[in-house]
Amino acid sequence: MLDRRVGCSHFPPVPSSKPPHLHPAFSEDMFLPTKKVMKKTMFGILPVVASVILSGCASHHQAMVVTTDEPVTTTRTTRTVVVTEAPPAPRTEVEGPAPDAAHTWIGGYWMHSGDRWVWVPGHWESRPRVNATWIPGHWDKDPTGKGWVWTPGHWE
Repeated sequence: MLDRRVGCSHFPPVPSSKPPHLHPAFSEDMFLPTKKVMKKTMFGILPVVASVILSGCASHHQAMVVTTDEPVTTTRTTRTVVVTEAPPAPRTEVEGPAPDAAHTWIGGYWMHSGDRWVWVPGHWESRPRVNATWIPGHWDKDPTGKGWVWTPGHWE
């Protein structure tokens, strides 16, 4: 008995005793061009999709520097750090040449982390606006005399 539902003008009718995919008229070779096309499509599209996704992440990690002559107002959330142990003496740093005239040296400082002092090295930084001046951070004796308070550096 022949099953005429599977057959078409290109293939002979398929006997109903065998599943259509096992019939000799259906060989794996007839699907190879489709697989090749799919592979080419996937290998062509996959790098494009991956680069679009990854490029969205990379752009958010670049520093943005804006230089202006106008006054700049910034708001910053700060917390008071009080340490009972006096900070070590500042280290002497070698500044090296500035990258250009728009950069100023931000000196290193001691930061208290956990139960120890850690040196944060200095670096060159571009001024946020023309004629901006860096006011360095510093440790001051607590008004109660029981510790040291950190005042962070800032631009004026």
